[in-house]
Amino acid sequence: MARKERVRDLLERLPDDCSIDDVLYHRYAVLAIEHGLADAEAGCTIPHEQVAEEVRKRRLFGDCLANVQGGRGCSGGPRDRTESVAARVD
Repeated sequence: MARKERVRDLLERLPDDCSIDDVLYHRYAVLAIEHGLADAEAGCTIPHEQVAEEVRKRRLFGDCLANVQGGRGCSGGPRDRTESVAARVD
């Protein structure tokens, strides 16, 4: 499905009185899901045990230690996705 068609489909599913923020949020959510599915298909996932360990470390040491040790998927972190959403929405 082409980008415009996906946006039209999204707009059709949202209420008529939704704000532009609602549209952008839902578009971001759809893109995040698409990225996740693409990562899964490409085998770029993180085992549950590794994620659980990173969560434990973040609780103990904060984000700094967990970020240094990496463990992000193929699409990069949330900042990468936010930038790509902004580029695609335009």
